[in-house]
Amino acid sequence: ALKDNTIVIFTSDHGWGNGEKDYLYKNSLWQESTRVPLLIRAPGVSRSGASSDLPVSLVDLYPTLLDLCGLPSDTVKNDKGRPLDGHSLKPLLADPATGAWDGPDAALTALYKWAKTYDPAKQSYALRHKDWRYIRYENGKEELYHTERDPYEWTNLAGSPEYTGRLEAFRKQLDQRIATAKPAPVATSAKTDGEKWKDQFFEWHPQADTNKDGVLSWAEYKVHKAKVDARKAKKQKEGDKSQ
Repeated sequence: ALKDNTIVIFTSDHGWGNGEKDYLYKNSLWQESTRVPLLIRAPGVSRSGASSDLPVSLVDLYPTLLDLCGLPSDTVKNDKGRPLDGHSLKPLLADPATGAWDGPDAALTALYKWAKTYDPAKQSYALRHKDWRYIRYENGKEELYHTERDPYEWTNLAGSPEYTGRLEAFRKQLDQRIATAKPAPVATSAKTDGEKWKDQFFEWHPQADTNKDGVLSWAEYKVHKAKVDARKAKKQKEGDKSQ
C-alpha cells in the first residue's frame, strides 16, 4: 500500500509580525518570521506522534530524502560543484528524543541587505538554539533571548553582564558559519545607476527603441516609460473597479 512506502513531508511559510515589538509585516529575525511547521512521516523510520525539540532547517530536507531513499549523497557533478548544504534528519526521525545527528546545534537564518555586491559579513543573522536565540544585525547591534523562559522573546539579555560569556560563544559560533566574502567584481564601465537601469529597461522593452538604431536614448526611454506606466495605472484602475 502507498501508506507503507510513501514519505510525506508537510511544511509551510513562516508567520507575520502583527504588532509585536511595534513591528508589522515579515522579514524579521524573531520567532514569528523564522519558525515554520515541519512534519515528516517516513514509514519504518519515524515514530508516530513523536517530536524533536532540536531546531533544524528546511535545507536539511533534501539530504534527508536522499538518506531515507538510499540514494547517493555525493551530488557534485564536476569541479565547479560543491557539497550539499544541510544534514540528514533520519537519526532524529528514528529517535527524536536522543537521536544523534551530524548537523549543527542551532538553525541559522540570514536576512539579506540589498547591495551591489554581496558580503556575508555585512548581513543580519539569527542563531536559534533549543533554548536560546542570538541575533546580530549588520550594524553590529545584538539581541539575546532565553527562549525556554521567554518564548515570545520580549526580554533582550544582550546587555546583561551575566550573559557576556554566552554572548561571546554565540558570536564565535556565528562567525564560524558565515561564508568568506569574495572580492568585489571590478567595474567594467563607468555607467551611472541611472544608465544601468535604462539598459535593463531596454532589455525588457526592446520596442522602446523607436528609431531602431540599437541604442535607447533618454528621450525614447521617457516616452516609452510613460506608456508603460499609463498601462499599469489603467490595469490597476480596472482591477479596483472589478473588486
